[in-house]
Amino acid sequence: MRREPATLLLALALLSPVVARAQARPAITSADYGRWEGLGAATLSPDGRWLAHVITRVNEENELRIRSLARDTVFMVPNGSGAAFGANSRWVAYAIGVSPATRERLERERKPVRNALGLRDLTTGRTDSVPEIASFRLSPDGRYVAMRRYPAEGKRAADLLVQDLATGARMTFGSVGEFAWADRRALLALTFDTEGGTGNAVQLYDPATGVVRVLDSSPSLYRGLAWRAKSADLAVLRTALEKAFRDTAHVALSWANAPAATAVRRELHPGSASGFPAAMRIAEHRAPAWSDDGSALYVGLRPREAATATDSSSGRGESAPRTERVSDVQVWHSKDVRIMPMQKVQERQDLQRTLLAAWHLGDGRVVPLGTDLLETTRVLEGGRVATETDRKPYAWGTMFGRPYHDVWLTDARTGERR
Repeated sequence: MRREPATLLLALALLSPVVARAQARPAITSADYGRWEGLGAATLSPDGRWLAHVITRVNEENELRIRSLARDTVFMVPNGSGAAFGANSRWVAYAIGVSPATRERLERERKPVRNALGLRDLTTGRTDSVPEIASFRLSPDGRYVAMRRYPAEGKRAADLLVQDLATGARMTFGSVGEFAWADRRALLALTFDTEGGTGNAVQLYDPATGVVRVLDSSPSLYRGLAWRAKSADLAVLRTALEKAFRDTAHVALSWANAPAATAVRRELHPGSASGFPAAMRIAEHRAPAWSDDGSALYVGLRPREAATATDSSSGRGESAPRTERVSDVQVWHSKDVRIMPMQKVQERQDLQRTLLAAWHLGDGRVVPLGTDLLETTRVLEGGRVATETDRKPYAWGTMFGRPYHDVWLTDARTGERR
């Protein structure tokens, strides 16, 4: 019985330094929260010797870390992001943003906030930067980088720089709308969007030889560049304006082995193609996509919108400004599958939905694969069958969190559905 007080005193003596140390620790302040870090997604170089990842902080003072796995050294880039390694693992390219303080100052002064591009030679450690680069892509062999500057206010096109990473030599193209590297070799496809349309075109640039080849030119706009994987087949959409409609239709163009002098060119004209649905157009909201074997090209269709007298008076096939007041009354209905707030949020997405269709290049036939703009259509691997969901039989369940659906299978060659 007499030992209990002694034991208690000993325990208190041993515990008191711990309590004292705990009480001496400073409290966390609001400034400390800003330094809390999170680990972003990582990118591994093709040879497995380098790792790039972003460290995010609550105060937005983020940084990119490029780590050598062989030597355990780290190269840090303040406000860096989007690292991409070249196929030869010699170069890494990344975007360089601005600090939160600089961003706030520029926004306060109503000046543009623009990124730069960083390039680092992982062999020598040499680092370069190029100011005011909106986007970039490395060539498939890792030898070249294409860098697109920011367009002028109100414009779509911008200057494009193509740099040889080994020599630093650059080629500059003006008024570039889109650009895309081929998957197999360093071959760059470009669309040009010039003032007045006199220089609009689709061109190919071979940086190894410096040769530029024009594939198609017209006053129309070109969009949706699409290379077929592991090949030199190329596709693009070209606008086709018609005064009878307020929307913009497109002609699909394809080239088999585009860089060759003997490239086979094909065109899909909605008005004359076999099997093309009536009163539909090829829409710009879905870029063309190739089948694996190159026998078909998938495009997105939307119903046509007839022009009105008001549209015609504007002279451009576009809606003239409304002068009358538009009612803001919302009418809710108990049978609405999507409530009104959801419809408003998804309005823009709904206007960009398309129906998937297959254009078979051999005989020129078009086979519709999708039937409902609000459903999802996918082509299965191999390209023989497409699936489309059908939620209409289960509207009641969808409204209350039971999103059941049927699945239709469509033969991509014949259009037969089951």
